[in-house]
Amino acid sequence: MPPVTTPTPGRDAPVKVHGGRHSGEHWNEAMEQGAAVAKTIAGTLTPYPRLPWSWSDQHGVTIQICGRPELGTEYEVHGDPAACDASVVFRRRDKVVAVVAMNRPAEFRALRQLALHGDRPDP
Repeated sequence: MPPVTTPTPGRDAPVKVHGGRHSGEHWNEAMEQGAAVAKTIAGTLTPYPRLPWSWSDQHGVTIQICGRPELGTEYEVHGDPAACDASVVFRRRDKVVAVVAMNRPAEFRALRQLALHGDRPDP
């Protein structure tokens, strides 16, 4: 008899936004999953969109990433990466598939919404 396994939340879950599978292991994904479950239990069906994202503070630089940069075939750099003040938008077929930002939290929040919906940013 084959071994019985149970799914582990956040590990190798289907990615509904850009397809494929992704192991989301950052604490913020667990928090968002819990919030979606709580809203659904309370009566408001709340699907979890599964756009992977995380952030970290490293040596005074806030680094934020969302989406799947490896799926991008083109990218646009905004700002000055050498000064640790930049964002990079990754696109595939004119759709935003990922965003990486350094020290640009407000811009990251706006670009994250584009990645979530696959929209194209204004130049």
